[in-house]
Formats: sequence, structure tokens, C-alpha cells
Amino acid sequence: MILKDYIKAINQLVQEHPEALNMKLVYSIDDEGNAFHEVYHTQTLGFHEDSDFYDVEYMEKDPDVDVRMPNSVCIN
Repeated sequence: MILKDYIKAINQLVQEHPEALNMKLVYSIDDEGNAFHEVYHTQTLGFHEDSDFYDVEYMEKDPDVDVRMPNSVCIN
């Protein structure tokens, strides 16, 4: 999924259920929904490859990290 599709879906949800704006955000720990936790962090721009994610601030501060163009937004 890309960010614009996610935003479109969130906007549609809010149009249909405006009360959702005051609800907590939760996420599933896996595809099967074995557990759910609250979202505490805002979005972060960074680089994702395989199972690794490096946020932009980390990439700029750590000289050992191969700095690449951000290619993703981490939403949790």
C-alpha cells in the first residue's frame, strides 16, 4: 500500500464515521490478529529493505549506515 491510498481510506472512514476521530489507534502484531496494541508513535520517513527500517534522522547521524533515499513511511 502507498501513503496516498492509506490517506484516502482513512479519509473515507472519517467521512462515514466522524466519531472515529476521537478513538484510540491500535495495530495488530501479525496478519492473524493474535494481539493488538495501542499506537504511540507518529509517522517516520525512512528507508525500508527486507525486514530493516532506518529512519531519516538515524541515517543522517550514523556514519556506518549507507545513506539512501527514503522509500517508505513507517506508521507505527
